[in-house]
Amino acid sequence: MFQRACVRAGVNLTYTQGFNPHPIISLPLPRPVGVESDDDFFCLRVNGSIESFDTQLFQNRLSSQLPAGLKLLSVSVSQSKSLPVPLAAEFLIPVKHTLLNDNARKEKLKSAIDNLLASESFIVQRQAASKKHRDKKVDVRTFIDDIMLNEQGLVVRCNISAGGSIRVDEILFLSGLALDDLSGPVKRNSVRWKLDGLQ
Repeated sequence: MFQRACVRAGVNLTYTQGFNPHPIISLPLPRPVGVESDDDFFCLRVNGSIESFDTQLFQNRLSSQLPAGLKLLSVSVSQSKSLPVPLAAEFLIPVKHTLLNDNARKEKLKSAIDNLLASESFIVQRQAASKKHRDKKVDVRTFIDDIMLNEQGLVVRCNISAGGSIRVDEILFLSGLALDDLSGPVKRNSVRWKLDGLQ
């Protein structure tokens, strides 16, 4: 989508070398399938000098080519060759009001959250992506910074490291929630990044 939007906007993209060149575009933290986001981040490499690059003009031109429902919030220029590194993220898991208004079920959910936060470790087993690899056990407690229950549902703040992070389906499992308990799609509200060389 971004590749086509850039071509329509006349962006002078940098392409890889070789028999089948493609534009250098990257999403450093792709969204999980079925998860909405208010804070996506994408990087692309363009030809030209930093001094002559007009971020506002670029934002206007690219924004005019994006589909409805997608808004380009800001554009920054980086001199670094390394991609931004995600450090943490916040998710909203919307829970049906019928569950939140049911005192017994709400207390059970609170208890599951309290037990999870009080635990020093919480091991889950992740299935291998293919038969060539083995299933592995992962301590996901280290990835959880905080979980709060409000009138909308669960607000989950999680850490992201080189070892990965906790998955949305694991959060649901550990909190005792099923997909039928949700009032809508999970949303990634924000991401904290390590940004080198941005202007």
